[in-house]
Amino acid sequence: MPTSLPPAAALQTSALDKDELASLPAFQRTAIELRDRIISGRLQAGQPLAEQELASEWGVSRNTVREALRFLHGEGLVEYRHNHGVSVRCLSRQDVRDIYRTRRYIELMAVQMPETITHYHLDRLRQPLDLSVQAAAGDDWQAVGTYSLRFHQCLVHMLGSARLDAFFTVLVAQQRLLFASGQYESAFQQPWLERDRRLWQLLSEQRIAEAAQMLMTYLEESERQIMDTFAAPQERLFQAL
Repeated sequence: MPTSLPPAAALQTSALDKDELASLPAFQRTAIELRDRIISGRLQAGQPLAEQELASEWGVSRNTVREALRFLHGEGLVEYRHNHGVSVRCLSRQDVRDIYRTRRYIELMAVQMPETITHYHLDRLRQPLDLSVQAAAGDDWQAVGTYSLRFHQCLVHMLGSARLDAFFTVLVAQQRLLFASGQYESAFQQPWLERDRRLWQLLSEQRIAEAAQMLMTYLEESERQIMDTFAAPQERLFQAL
């Protein structure tokens, strides 16, 4: 049974506070909600996005939803297919390589700046870690994946750049589209739970070089795991783990 945990979206490291979010146009607020649903795993790659259904759910016009979907198309999160409408985007091998190239650059920069690793940021990093442990205990592996992504958002947040936070939020949403789902999700997520905790421990002890090396290895192995899913059916791949 899934655990009763705070919504993972509540941990989002956004450059916008609630007042700023409320001041945005309706289409942009709708786009942010859809993006958060992707990050939390509630929307998955290939899933259709019907304008009328979304408009009814949020009490907005179809034109607002249409503009939100165009916004997300610009972020690389949805795709338009002739005679099939709009769906959540399915990413390619090239997307995987590009996502991880970018993650290595930004996240390694974050952990290699000792002055940014403060008690405040360590406390922020600890929140999604503790919640991921609770989620794993409740066999809620979708939430575990989401909290892991929130942990890495908190890493980037240490850099103190609202622009990087906003950019990395989109990157995290794209990353989520690469995750295994359903019955394969636990095997997919289990290897990373303890590694996130170990990375936090190294940072809390100011063991910067070790943390950077661990993160580099972490991202390399994560990329390899994702690339393997393109080469083998999920069932065969995760039976081997």
